[in-house]
Amino acid sequence: MARRTIVKIYPQYDDKLTLVEAPPQRVSSPERSDSGTTTTTLGSSDVQMEPEPWMSGSGAYQYPVPKNGDPWETCVEKLRGYDGEMCDGWREEVDNLLIFAGLFSAVVTAFVIESYQQLSQDPTDLNNWLLQQLLIETHNANTQNPAARNHTLPPLPTFSPSGTDIRVNVVWFMSLALSLATVLIGILCTQWIREYERDPPLDPKEAIALRQLRYEGLIMWKVPKILSILPVLLHSSLVLFFAGLIDLLWSLNLTVAIFVTIISGVLLIFIVSTTVLPTIQMLLAKDVRLRIPQCPYKSAQSWTIHRIVTFLVQLFPVKAGLGKVPFSFFARYKPFFDDKDWVDFDIHWRDARAKPLYPKAGQTGAKKAQIDHAKSDVVQGLVWIDKNLGQNVEMIHTIHHCLRDLPLDQAIPTLVQLDDTVKSHLISAKEHTIAYPAHNTAEHERRDILSALFLELNSRAFVQLDQYQLEAAIRNINSRLEWRTRHPLPAQGKNIVDCLPFVRWPLHAARGLPADLVTQFLLCMRGLVWQNQTDPETDRHIWDLVRQILSHPSLEEANLQHDLHAKLAFDIMLAYERGLPSTKGTEDEIERRQFREKVRACVQSVIRAFPAGELQGLSPAPRDHARKVIFAIQKRMESIGGVEQVLQSPDDRRRWEKIVTVAGGGEVPVMSPTDYRSDTWETKSSPS
Repeated sequence: MARRTIVKIYPQYDDKLTLVEAPPQRVSSPERSDSGTTTTTLGSSDVQMEPEPWMSGSGAYQYPVPKNGDPWETCVEKLRGYDGEMCDGWREEVDNLLIFAGLFSAVVTAFVIESYQQLSQDPTDLNNWLLQQLLIETHNANTQNPAARNHTLPPLPTFSPSGTDIRVNVVWFMSLALSLATVLIGILCTQWIREYERDPPLDPKEAIALRQLRYEGLIMWKVPKILSILPVLLHSSLVLFFAGLIDLLWSLNLTVAIFVTIISGVLLIFIVSTTVLPTIQMLLAKDVRLRIPQCPYKSAQSWTIHRIVTFLVQLFPVKAGLGKVPFSFFARYKPFFDDKDWVDFDIHWRDARAKPLYPKAGQTGAKKAQIDHAKSDVVQGLVWIDKNLGQNVEMIHTIHHCLRDLPLDQAIPTLVQLDDTVKSHLISAKEHTIAYPAHNTAEHERRDILSALFLELNSRAFVQLDQYQLEAAIRNINSRLEWRTRHPLPAQGKNIVDCLPFVRWPLHAARGLPADLVTQFLLCMRGLVWQNQTDPETDRHIWDLVRQILSHPSLEEANLQHDLHAKLAFDIMLAYERGLPSTKGTEDEIERRQFREKVRACVQSVIRAFPAGELQGLSPAPRDHARKVIFAIQKRMESIGGVEQVLQSPDDRRRWEKIVTVAGGGEVPVMSPTDYRSDTWETKSSPS
């Protein structure tokens, strides 16, 4: 065969052309190998030899996840960037508040200097009283007439500040104190932030653990909440200043006081309204699913009001009759009890909008696995990185390599915390044991399981990960099949299908993946069917894959590659046929009917899987193998009563007869290997 170059495009990987050199293929008849791989001898040398199954720990990956430098160092750099942006934002906000608080304190101080003097007696009044005393004494001493010396001395003047003076000074001094408190707390916060960002020279993994330790302390000791209180303190200071100003003006001049009161009142109403409106909307909304425009007036002070109301609702669950149907405030607020900020509030609001009108109350009593390693700083740090920084495929690659680099007793709880759906693949989180086979699963198999599950969790957002996930799953399934072949007794009662290394079916579009990867996956599925390790859901996906392989060959693939895929698809069909029950020796009519139902389902799947005219486009070996499958199924149906007993639908019988006719070569002209793409069963089975 001439050597040729095939150009394949994988847009889901890197949008670059990949040149694949296709060397001449050596052809031989595959046989059953010692490794337990199930193959079938075809009696023709048209199909290339089946490749050896990819096993866990058997060499490098064919399609490894890209790795750019030290993944831990990449994570550290991402963390530094995230923390730098976060701390810079805090510092900028604190600096702005300090500038405003300093200017405002100066303004308040100017007013306080004048107002505090009204709290003590004016020295001028005492001086006037003393001078008056002196004048009276002098007058009495110089007057000769006794009657004129009888002037009474004035009493010592007493002082008592007015109520207005007391109120004005109270609110203005409080305003000044709050403004200065804002400055003091802001300075402390900048010191805390500086120490949080201080990076000692550590190994990248240790640096992540140290950062996670600091970050948890930052959150648990409410540093972000303290920073959010600073604007509240400054707002309170402003409100107190306006309150004192209005009170003072009302005691001095009515006209001036009215205008200032109007302006201050409008401002106060605006501040109070925007502060309480989010809480009022949440409290009084009639729509149970909150499908109303959300109030955007979110601030630190409005969050405080919301949390106060939430706390009261939690303490005193009552019902209200808003609208036609009474509802419980407790039920509405329950998802919001543990909110940490407005972001959590928005997420739960969105979840409420997505719920059905009358959701059923579910029970949430699942026991939490108590794992010491799950609380380690490295595990928590990697979980945090994935959830907060894993927004691009390059970062997913990095986290994947970090996960594989962790010890298993840390890697497993990391994956569990990322998504609870992977718990079905773990026997016990406490034992850190992969589910199958429990006590003797090698470490490289466990790591392949973790890789497959982690890549699957992220492949929903990044389709580029499909081929990496598929290879990891293939390696693990092949290793499990090999183990079952070599250890038949311990394998009894252990079903691979109960803990496959994927949660959802990993292959829906075979044309978008490399051909050798599809070949290996077909080998896996053939092994599962031969060892009876499938369930109805897996069977449905396998039949869909068989139909896809036979019906939609890739135009850029060499014919030999497609023939190999077709041959494996026919092997899967034959494995299903050999797994069907037999009615031989069965006298019970109910059992015979059940057997016929199973055979009927298999035959209908075969009918749907066979493409229009595809059989004639194959090379002789897979075409002969397809005939073998067809005649084996035909013989199976004849053994349980004939085609009419199994296929009760006339349409199914007609289609099956056409398949048998083509398989037998009746009235079918000779075709070239490239003609099959335009032929149909209708044209090839109809009389000339």
